[in-house]
Amino acid sequence: MPSTNTTTDAALGVGVYFTTKPPQCSNQTLAKNNYNNTQPHFVERTQYYVRVPMDAVPGVQCVTGERKVCLASGSEPFSLPPGTKFGERKRTGSKGHRMIFSEPRVRIR
Repeated sequence: MPSTNTTTDAALGVGVYFTTKPPQCSNQTLAKNNYNNTQPHFVERTQYYVRVPMDAVPGVQCVTGERKVCLASGSEPFSLPPGTKFGERKRTGSKGHRMIFSEPRVRIR
């Protein structure tokens, strides 16, 4: 589901947010990157992942700088492309993850 509340959540605009950080990062690293906050409420949002091939989502714009955040703009959910994987985060695994959405708020059509 897209983030739509630009007052409390969607700082870069309405859309689906991604990160290029792998799910093996620490909870605090992902919370700091994704929410710019490491309070427990935000750390709890990093327990699951959805890995989406970057080239399969049109219109993704990535922010350059300290935080690794990307945005697929739009207010409508999109269908997950082939090759999408999701599950509970683990600290070990293969390298080469391209994009991770770290909240379990994805609507699959």
